[in-house]
Amino acid sequence: KQEALQDAQAAVDLAPPDFVNGWVRLIDCQYACGDTQAAISTLSRALKACPTFAGIREYKAIVQALGVKGRRIT
Repeated sequence: KQEALQDAQAAVDLAPPDFVNGWVRLIDCQYACGDTQAAISTLSRALKACPTFAGIREYKAIVQALGVKGRRIT
């Protein structure tokens, strides 16, 4: 899991901010590693870096899994 997490972080660091697959992968890895707070923080960063992120098909499932549905993510 840690290797996948490092790879996902590298993808976000190296890719353009609108590369949503990198953000999704990083959030998924953090969640799978049990670090929900990091995943929420990454979700916030993704929304700031890529304003269209909230429109991707995975967004609803991410928000539901992280338990932030209906909350303002900053």
